[in-house]
Amino acid sequence: MEAQLSVGVALGGEAGARLSASLAMPLSPDTLLRLIRKERFFTVATPRVLGVDDWAMRKGRTCGTILVDLEKHRVVDLLPDRTSETLLSWLREHSGVEVFTRAPPSTPKPQVKMCCKPNKWQIVGTCCSMCAAMLERYLLGVYKRLEQPGVQRKHVHRGRPAKV
Repeated sequence: MEAQLSVGVALGGEAGARLSASLAMPLSPDTLLRLIRKERFFTVATPRVLGVDDWAMRKGRTCGTILVDLEKHRVVDLLPDRTSETLLSWLREHSGVEVFTRAPPSTPKPQVKMCCKPNKWQIVGTCCSMCAAMLERYLLGVYKRLEQPGVQRKHVHRGRPAKV
């Protein structure tokens, strides 16, 4: 098993399977890749800044969660599903995470202390809410001025001033 794993790591699936067959240790390429995936070659330190997003194992069919160290720009782990319970259990096991960011729409929202790094949609949303607040303040001022005595109003009907 160790020899097959070494061949698989060195050559990959197809080439490793051909070499293994010539060494009288026949394996299919898929089995060889399965052995490589099952083996943990290194341990990743718990990141300080963790990014969480969805990823597709099979496009449109099976989705999981990808965890990325945003300071080192490396994948930390791949979780098998998108549930918040799986993510929370991972976070409990790796308690050194200080900053947790997530993609807005479909990522689970666990009850953890979050400091979200803004993305373009959050910035657009903030700008829209600021514009709405400014417009509301402006319109309140206009209405107050219209309420004052002596201000004449023009009645509008279907986009044209009404005949008085």
